[in-house]
Amino acid sequence: MRTREILAAAGFADETAALARIGEIVGGRGRIPTYLDNRMIDVLRGGSASDRDMEMLRHYARRLSGTTPRFCSWTQREEQLAGFKCDTELDLHSMLYSQGAGDVFQWRGRDCFKTLYELALYPMLVAEIRPGSLIELGAGRGGSAAWFADLCKALDLPITIHAVDLQVEDGVEGAIRYHRRDCIDWVKATSAERRDRASPLIVIEDFHGDLERTLAALDDLLQPGDYLVIEDAIPKQSAMARSLRERPYVIDTRYTDFFGINCTSAINGILKRV
Repeated sequence: MRTREILAAAGFADETAALARIGEIVGGRGRIPTYLDNRMIDVLRGGSASDRDMEMLRHYARRLSGTTPRFCSWTQREEQLAGFKCDTELDLHSMLYSQGAGDVFQWRGRDCFKTLYELALYPMLVAEIRPGSLIELGAGRGGSAAWFADLCKALDLPITIHAVDLQVEDGVEGAIRYHRRDCIDWVKATSAERRDRASPLIVIEDFHGDLERTLAALDDLLQPGDYLVIEDAIPKQSAMARSLRERPYVIDTRYTDFFGINCTSAINGILKRV
């Protein structure tokens, strides 16, 4: 697809119109373009462009035009991705290296298996949503919970973090409450206490259990405005499709697509309850 056809599909008359829109956006950032802005400007000005550049321009132009809605249902997301040849723009090597190319990223001396994409996305999500509670299903050794606690402290959020895993010991550490329990059993037991839990709520599913049972257990816990993040979601897409198509969740593409389409471990998995 040639440049003008790509731009027309996004609603731009020509390269000049697209460049003007880029100028407005970059101007709002103090005239500081991103690496991607600079590359797309070069392409629009007639620089040499590969097939990969053209594919990036197609998605970039749609973002520029604002024609892609932020929130979409699972069915709408399937339609969006129908013309895309894979689930993510993130290449395999970048995903494999994203937790560390040798040692695992650590926080307070504890293993924290978040990818570098989540390390950037969660601070923005937490700052926007300003949760009163956060639940991590699959807390591992507690590095992630410690990171969330420090993040929320930096944002001046009076939050309680519930870290649930069979590997942790019951206890309290500042804002963190550790629960040595089966994650699904804990969610079922906790659902009745929803009125006592500060809202909004963010739940992170990272324990690789039965996703369909987990979502069924969360039905009574999550309320409109709450968020559910399903991490390590590449092998979970079929289960997500079965479970989410009829449930009241929308995908928040501001975050799933912030670094490119599904450039996150939470592929199609940053969800808002509606």
